[in-house]
Amino acid sequence: MQISYHSEEETMALMEANTNLLARTGKVEQMSQVLSKTVKTTKTKLAETEDWNRRNNKVVHGLSERKENANALQYIMTQPPLWFPTLKDAPPEIMRAHRIGSHRSQPTKPRVMIFMCLRYIDRARILKAARGSPLVIEGKEARFTADYSIATRVRQKSCHLVMEKARQAGYQAFLFYLATIKVSEGHEHRFFQDLVKLKQFLESGE
Repeated sequence: MQISYHSEEETMALMEANTNLLARTGKVEQMSQVLSKTVKTTKTKLAETEDWNRRNNKVVHGLSERKENANALQYIMTQPPLWFPTLKDAPPEIMRAHRIGSHRSQPTKPRVMIFMCLRYIDRARILKAARGSPLVIEGKEARFTADYSIATRVRQKSCHLVMEKARQAGYQAFLFYLATIKVSEGHEHRFFQDLVKLKQFLESGE
């Protein structure tokens, strides 16, 4: 069995090559981190742009389909002042409306309706009225929500569980755009964008 020995020059050359390789690897890792951050920032900006384009939209859940006679726009244009008396003096102007999904002859539950207001202020007025006086039609409550991008909805959905834990702990919890959670106790208010930090806060019992 032969044992190979390296000369001092060869050993130094190998060490230098290893150092250069580690340096190049470090640069690649740094570039990867920069690219990852850039991709994340780009995705966030795209979601915010899509949310902005949808800012005048409103989504209605649980609204019966039996009264609109396949004409969602005509139906929704006349209903808000009847649902919410505060809108009678200045009815919101609605430009488009449609149901999401294909029509079913015997649906187990009504399809979601989405409509677009002419102005953002009209959308805000409808939401405010719905919060102040929940809408019940044929014994079922219809809910109004904002029309956000899929990315934003996914982020907000991830907040619901920890918000429920905050409420169980005696706090009031509110979700603000984009995915900021406001936790209140009396006159003290805290805002969290990091779910891990909110969980740590709840576990600490401060």
